[in-house]
Amino acid sequence: MELLIRSDIGKVPMLFDYQFPGKMFEFVSLGKPVVAFDLPEHRFTAQKAALCVQPNDVVDLACKIVALMDNQGQRNEIEEIGKK
Repeated sequence: MELLIRSDIGKVPMLFDYQFPGKMFEFVSLGKPVVAFDLPEHRFTAQKAALCVQPNDVVDLACKIVALMDNQGQRNEIEEIGKK
């Protein structure tokens, strides 16, 4: 749990929508912005506290992570959404 608390961005690259996104719940409950593949469970769980990318598009996943790393303002906005 300490690593989750110390992280700035949550990454949830699960590929199957039948898996329970437990890590996503943890990241969102800690107010961490999340980058995840666009699956129904991820959208339902994170709502607007996640940036979703096309499943299996690891280049877009990496680009979204880098974009969040470079944009503190966007991270702050997403964190506030997650805390609600």
